Amino acid sequence: MILSLKDRAAEDASVTGGKASALASLIAAGFPVPEGVILMKSGETEKELKAHLPAGRLAVRSSGFSEDSQSASFAGLYETVLGVQGLAETTAAVQRCFASFSNQRSETYRATRGNGPSGGTVIVQRLIDAEAAGVAFTIDPEETEMTSLRSVARSTTARLRSFIQVLEKKFAGNGSRRFFKIDNSTA
Repeated sequence: MILSLKDRAAEDASVTGGKASALASLIAAGFPVPEGVILMKSGETEKELKAHLPAGRLAVRSSGFSEDSQSASFAGLYETVLGVQGLAETTAAVQRCFASFSNQRSETYRATRGNGPSGGTVIVQRLIDAEAAGVAFTIDPEETEMTSLRSVARSTTARLRSFIQVLEKKFAGNGSRRFFKIDNSTA
């Protein structure tokens, strides 16, 4: 089954996964989100997929059932394939994304986070050529005391810092970096 991101049923994270649900909720709230579809299970036929593909270059993105919870994020564990063109590339990218739900890294991470539901869906949406892009964290990885999250393990903070260092190395020299901090006590 293939579901549009505009479909109200797509807002249910237990059905479409965290990322697809968030995108569908943004669309429902009137935010501009590139058009796309959600593949509910692996093995959709190429004919079915071709009938639903957005035009142009595509982003093929995983949307896990257990991602973005209070105890786990799965950031960087599930696949995203950008710049996909044509049916053959899209089919291969979709298969890669579905396979990432059960790879060794994902299974190990899930086991250390309480064995949330495995699996997910795959989003295929039009890719926007960005002039700028960024990463947003809902907690400040530099803070040791979080007001919204009372206890954050130091190892989690260390992993976040390591992740930021990897991102800085990856994107170094690709334009200016700007950091913004919003204090929720004054927002």
